[in-house]
Amino acid sequence: MYQVRSQKGAERKQAILEFLTENHKMTQIQLMKEMDLTRKQIQKAIKKLQENGVNEREGSNRNGHWVIKKYGEQ
Repeated sequence: MYQVRSQKGAERKQAILEFLTENHKMTQIQLMKEMDLTRKQIQKAIKKLQENGVNEREGSNRNGHWVIKKYGEQ
């Protein structure tokens, strides 16, 4: 398990990007388990990344995947 519970904003977002880069079909629930975070923490970090244009979701919630647009530039 990847321990990020004690990490703050930028470090947490960076860890999420690393997971999504390795597995672009990863779900929020999978991220929760891997990172030992709440769903709200995951949702908040992903929303901030999307607002900054770093990533986006393509396709449906069930069959979609993440596209990382600006890795390392958030």
